Amino acid sequence: MGMNIKIWNDAWGLGLPTRNLHHTDVNASALLVLDSINPLSRLVYTTLWKLQLPVKVKITFWKIFHNYVPSYSNIYHKCLRASALYPRYLVSNETLEYIFRDFQLVFAIWGSLRITWPSEALIVSLQDWLLSIFTVSAGEVIRKVVCALWFIWHARHRWVHNNNAIKIHVLVRRVQAYLLE
Repeated sequence: MGMNIKIWNDAWGLGLPTRNLHHTDVNASALLVLDSINPLSRLVYTTLWKLQLPVKVKITFWKIFHNYVPSYSNIYHKCLRASALYPRYLVSNETLEYIFRDFQLVFAIWGSLRITWPSEALIVSLQDWLLSIFTVSAGEVIRKVVCALWFIWHARHRWVHNNNAIKIHVLVRRVQAYLLE
């Protein structure tokens, strides 16, 4: 009792003691955390939370944006897996770029949604591409990208863990229908 346990003890957090948090306004705490991240991440954060999408989609996007999702590459680097290879093909490491850009089926999904990667896409990281989307594109394009990333991540999860593949046209229709709601 009486110990200060630090939370938000990440690279972007402040390490606020929990004792002070329940006396602090939640919005003020969020502003303190926002002050500690770089301006581009702040732009993504503020734009993201203004989008008309469910919180679960926004949180998943934020995790993807900061590479906090349990891809096989991330699990491998934490020494929790023997290999970072993509489990279905064993051809490439399962990085975020592979999951959301390089995988052949995902590339077709982006094309069907009329979302393009820059011509130098192979040298652009996922985070750099998302930053360019958030700084240059209109709100509906950003909303479509965020929603598509959420659907792609969950389709990948179902395929890897449940062996339940979703066809490209079905996933594209789901994204489009979700955006119309």
